[in-house]
Amino acid sequence: MWQECVNRLFYRLEVGASAALLLVVLSLLSLPASSLAQDSALQLNGYGTLGLIHSSERRSDYIPNPLRAEGPGRSGNPSFTTDSLAALQVDYQVSPRWSATVQLVLEQDFRTDVRPRLEWANLQYRASDRLDVRLGRIALNTFMVSDFRKVGYATPWVRPPAELYQLVGLTNSDGIDLTYSFNHEGTQYSSQLVYGRSSQTIHVRDSLTETSGRVDLPNLWGTFNRLERGPLTLHASYLSAKVNYAVTEELWAGYRAFGPPGDLVVVNYDASGKWSPFMAVGAAWETGDWFLQGEWGRGDTRSDFGQRAGWYFSGGMRFEDWTPYLSYARARGSEHDVEGLDPAQFAPSVRPMLEELNNFLFLLQSGTAPHQETITAGLRWDLYPGISVTGQYDRVSTRRGSIGLFRNLENTRYRPDGADVFSLAVDFLF
Repeated sequence: MWQECVNRLFYRLEVGASAALLLVVLSLLSLPASSLAQDSALQLNGYGTLGLIHSSERRSDYIPNPLRAEGPGRSGNPSFTTDSLAALQVDYQVSPRWSATVQLVLEQDFRTDVRPRLEWANLQYRASDRLDVRLGRIALNTFMVSDFRKVGYATPWVRPPAELYQLVGLTNSDGIDLTYSFNHEGTQYSSQLVYGRSSQTIHVRDSLTETSGRVDLPNLWGTFNRLERGPLTLHASYLSAKVNYAVTEELWAGYRAFGPPGDLVVVNYDASGKWSPFMAVGAAWETGDWFLQGEWGRGDTRSDFGQRAGWYFSGGMRFEDWTPYLSYARARGSEHDVEGLDPAQFAPSVRPMLEELNNFLFLLQSGTAPHQETITAGLRWDLYPGISVTGQYDRVSTRRGSIGLFRNLENTRYRPDGADVFSLAVDFLF
């Protein structure tokens, strides 16, 4: 019951915060510039991306963002919504120890609607020079660029490497965190401990039905650690949550209809209600002229879907306003094939239904732990302070019969080999 109350509370906060931020913006715009400059306690910032992405694979969608339902390909080519977004953030320093942050992001959601979403909404208390406490909706710093993964201007790529970052698509939690940080002889260290809950509505649509459900993480906790010294940055994180997959209930109900054999499939593959740990480590070396960065992460579904892992390595050189870069990324799922029920063991009249159940079981496995690799070449142009233009080419290849990050819900038997993906993004800050 309390979880549903939290969901309703943050939904109302999204609506209220959207209206409140709009009023704040209109009020600030009506003030003279001198008045805004004097009010240092209140800061208004924003960022955005105008993106375009095209895939050579036409029979299925390429979905590098795990929080999108569609991508370039079958649903439309090119896609203008895969990477495009706009965000507005308000920071208010209430007192020397108290501050508040609200961030709204306007982007496409899983229902393919474009609407504002409350990304951050928290109250921070500065307990000491080294300890901060926050309460509310807080960023999950699972990866090196998680805190600004939506800010395209802050990263060299059009988007973070999907092979790793799609493994944990949730970007925030509703709860509390403690951050302990200090600086010693040029080394900056921070350690964050977070506890809360997170959720995401999933919307699946095919030629016959539309299904919506939630993925809930009611007891999420994690620790995120970061060390910075000169050009070197190290990052390590551990995240654990009891995941409830309401969106898969119809799939499991279909298998249970076949009696004990179907019940066994559900027992083996249903990861709902089980603790699922995830860990990641990363390192970056960045000077004024070049950068090298790599990350690795692995999670366990605690089911026969097995473990899932991803990693990437990226590097680039800066020539005044131009930054060419190269990346290689790979995702690897469990090493055994997914097995549902053998249709040959059942009456011909129910075999088509079993084949569909098995196909969706395979889709679930591939979405949870795809086998895929991507070779990336890109070029960023810093056109103006606060504005950059980035072009990127990805050669995406699936492995071991996996569909990777491609989706065709109307033909679940289709297995793409890969695609040439071209992206163009204009990133800006304001």
